[in-house]
Amino acid sequence: MNRALCIWIGFFILVALASGCTTNAKSVPSTATQETKTYTNREYKFSLAYPSDWMIEEESYQLLVLVTIAAQSWQPSVPSDIPKDPHVEIEMGGYIREKLGPANFPVLVNASSLRAWLEQKVRNGEAREFSELTINNVLAFELTEIYESNCERVVYWRPERLESLVRISTGCDSIYLGEFEQIVHTIRQMD
Repeated sequence: MNRALCIWIGFFILVALASGCTTNAKSVPSTATQETKTYTNREYKFSLAYPSDWMIEEESYQLLVLVTIAAQSWQPSVPSDIPKDPHVEIEMGGYIREKLGPANFPVLVNASSLRAWLEQKVRNGEAREFSELTINNVLAFELTEIYESNCERVVYWRPERLESLVRISTGCDSIYLGEFEQIVHTIRQMD
């Protein structure tokens, strides 16, 4: 009888402890089952899907900025906040060439020249976590680029039928890295 009583008491203690437990892990809502919106760029001939609770914050000829509505007014308050940037930026074509310097790329950007340039960035300590992935059956490269007071998670992709480069980035410590990956994996090249 004492054994049965001990088992019941132990059971109630476990239930009480389990119901009082909390976790410090941040919960980031999954967009896997959320509705999505579609963005289509006819100039660069691609489309992508983004969560319905995100919006286009800026759109111009060679730049698209997506942000979750909840973080629309986010601004870093100290330099260490910069890598937490929740925005997803998509830079296209000549803008990238200007930003990175035309000397870094030949006239035709192909997977081989892009890989060599990015591997050099890793060797120079300007990047880490270099990996390959495919976007719509086209080779792309993902890495973390490191700057003086910032870092970004970046994907470089050269659409198959264009002599252009697409750079997709977000803060490397953003709580929306999962959404960033989902956006990247929805990119589809159009004919």
